[in-house]
Amino acid sequence: MNLRLALAEYAIGHLPGESAPDVAMALLEAGHDSPAVSVLASMRAPTWRDARELFEDSVAAARLRIPTVVEAQKIVLEETVAGLADGSIEPRRGAGTIWSLWHDLEDRFDVSGFIGLADEWDDHPGDRNAIEAQIVAYARELRGKFPEAAV
Repeated sequence: MNLRLALAEYAIGHLPGESAPDVAMALLEAGHDSPAVSVLASMRAPTWRDARELFEDSVAAARLRIPTVVEAQKIVLEETVAGLADGSIEPRRGAGTIWSLWHDLEDRFDVSGFIGLADEWDDHPGDRNAIEAQIVAYARELRGKFPEAAV
């Protein structure tokens, strides 16, 4: 699990509660053990009502920081583009993730290409393979090109 991405998704409300134990397991694998991490790792499909305090205590015990919303949006964008480019994120899912952030990102980053391609994917099922290839190519073109000043 990508802890950077998980913390960013948490900050913007995109991380489902049932993923909290996976984050705890990733913290354990990274050598961050604490009572909160151990309890969180043992939970089965929790909601945020059940897991939020343990999650935040686990992150604090690991001396990690939950990013601000603006930082988190950029992290999700960067990590999604990188995952699209390297094939670890399915093209339509990644384009959809970026589309879900579009209104928050549009003033800082031009991601309109992903929006158009995701829309094309929905509208033209017979062309999906070609559209997915375009999504990946666009991600490869954009990878690493998001300026720090835009955070």
